[in-house]
Amino acid sequence: MPYLYAISIFLSAFLLFQIQPLIGKILLPWFGGTPTVWSTILLFSQVVLTGGYAYAYWLLGKLKNRQQGILHLSLLVISLIILLATTVSWSAPLIPDTSWRPANNEFPLWDILRILVAAIGVPFLLLAANSTLTQAWFHRDNPKPTPYRLYALSNTGSLLALITYPILVEPYLTLRTQTYAWSVGYFIFALLAAFLAIKTVRLAASTETITKVNVLEKRLEKRSYIFWITLAAIATILLIAVTNQITQEVAVIPFLWVLPLIIYLLTFILAFAGEKFYWRNGYIVSFFVLTIFSRMLLSIPTRNITAQLTIYMLLLFVCCMICHNELYKLRPDARFLPSFYLMVAVGGALGGIFVTLLAPMLFSSGFWELQLGLIATIVMLAVIIQLEPKKRFRKKSGKAKVQKEKPWQILKPVVMVIVVLDLLQTVYAID
Repeated sequence: MPYLYAISIFLSAFLLFQIQPLIGKILLPWFGGTPTVWSTILLFSQVVLTGGYAYAYWLLGKLKNRQQGILHLSLLVISLIILLATTVSWSAPLIPDTSWRPANNEFPLWDILRILVAAIGVPFLLLAANSTLTQAWFHRDNPKPTPYRLYALSNTGSLLALITYPILVEPYLTLRTQTYAWSVGYFIFALLAAFLAIKTVRLAASTETITKVNVLEKRLEKRSYIFWITLAAIATILLIAVTNQITQEVAVIPFLWVLPLIIYLLTFILAFAGEKFYWRNGYIVSFFVLTIFSRMLLSIPTRNITAQLTIYMLLLFVCCMICHNELYKLRPDARFLPSFYLMVAVGGALGGIFVTLLAPMLFSSGFWELQLGLIATIVMLAVIIQLEPKKRFRKKSGKAKVQKEKPWQILKPVVMVIVVLDLLQTVYAID
């Protein structure tokens, strides 16, 4: 029943990203509508997502099939008990009572994190782990099809959740109804995940697969881990930096912060659906053009909100397409799927920590994390191009030879870095 794996992944991703604007709507009145609420929710999401991937990595790499199923089934039951307990003790699921409301909102980050952990911590962790776990179990039961297609399906579910919330859910359902509807959806997910966990319990225990994976994993180059983490971190830095830019410098519009996240997820879907939508040279040119346009917005202020949003969204789209497609190009064999997703999540968490926690302390004025993200994007791309294996061609004699690079091809990454650094230094000169 392969369709059960697909339904489980889609539903978990949908619930995972439907809860983010929902919990944001709950917390915004408590903290005066500050953009810190959304940036903190993004940070929480990235960190717990990393925790979910780490849990899946540990579960798949350290435990036998039977142990995997029993432990995961136990955590699903615990999450339902917690959800039921908060529903009974609070006025509704996910909505803390007034005793949780902070008295001081000057630095609300820790208060927001405390509420998020209590309200959705365990369910969010299991939803985050579900994609990796289910893909691994699917690959175990169906070794021929690539499981990476399911990752595109997961991001499609996330994208639909973000799009449907402001259009279909928020305008027509009260906040209490939304929380109950989400809780019912989570209960359905838990039943489906429990069925797959029970199926895993019934499989014959085998340590052979675990041993093979652990041995093979040692053969992965350290460079691969660095690239996976860095590309994911850059994309997240740009996501949160652009969100901060448009919500604080462009316009204060309810749920405007959802738009960058939609763009971010869309690039994931396009990248992991294959390389049909990626032309590297074209995106490099687009990057330079949009960087110049963004400079024009700063030097020649305009009140045209549509123009500003268009440029920032296109810039985010181009940068995330570069990061996520290069990430897809560097994906490993399906046997290393848990490691790959864990490193992607670690990169996302590091990017979120940098923008949300470190950047305010490092930069006293201005949103310089956006500029750093742009520089990092093109520098990372230049490094990847330089380290790519040389193409081979076959002569009529049948012997394969390495194709010699022309001088301009060899200098291309170097020139790319020099030009973009000079451009960004001029464009975003720090006073």
